[in-house]
Order: sequence, then structure tokens, then C-alpha cells
Amino acid sequence: MQPNDEVYHLFHLCESSIQFIQSLYKHMLFRERLAENKELCGASAILQLVQNTLKLPEHDDPLLASVVDRLKSKVLSIVSPIMCRHYLHK
Repeated sequence: MQPNDEVYHLFHLCESSIQFIQSLYKHMLFRERLAENKELCGASAILQLVQNTLKLPEHDDPLLASVVDRLKSKVLSIVSPIMCRHYLHK
């Protein structure tokens, strides 16, 4: 396996994991529990996932660039409503 192939594979695994979290987020109960969890704005796993994903650098490789953009978009779609809800209920 070439180094780039390994990177593509890892990015696709990350994308699959984030896709799974997105599918859970579609269920109201999961979304409500997540929004009520006080650790969300601290050091929670989901917040760390979002922060680390948003820190991913841009790439010259068009395939990697598109995967990184999709990852960032997906994590933002998960966390944005939760964060808005948290700050509105403070």
C-alpha cells in the first residue's frame, strides 16, 4: 500500500465514523441527550472530534482536499445545532 493510499484509507474510515455519528444525531432522543450533556462544552469526545477535524490542514491533492472538506462539513452539521441550543439555554 502506498503512503497516499494509507492516508486515503484513514480519511475514509474517519468519514465513515462521522457518518455514523450523523446517523445517530438524526434520532431526537440521541440529539436531546447530547444537548443536555454538560461535558459537551468541556473536554467531551465529540467536541474533541470536531476541534481536531477542523484543524486538519488543506491539501494540494484534490482527493484529499475533498475528503477533508466533507469531514469538516459533517462535523459542523453535527455540532452546530447542539452548540446553539447550549448557548441559548444558559
